[in-house]
Amino acid sequence: MAMIKKRNSKYVVIYDYTDETGKRKQKWETFSDKTAAQKIKAEVEFKKNTKYLCLSISKKGQRFFGRMG
Repeated sequence: MAMIKKRNSKYVVIYDYTDETGKRKQKWETFSDKTAAQKIKAEVEFKKNTKYLCLSISKKGQRFFGRMG
């Protein structure tokens, strides 16, 4: 999940991601207005959920096809 924090007069979107080596990292992105921060937050959460959903389906598919062979 991503979150929005207000710092002085700006808004920061904070979220976690996994880099190429598999390490969990934290990213901070700064925006001047709240609507831009909310847009990026929604986009980050959508991408995370979509990636998770695709990985879940592919794992189930592998199990299904593994049983057939």
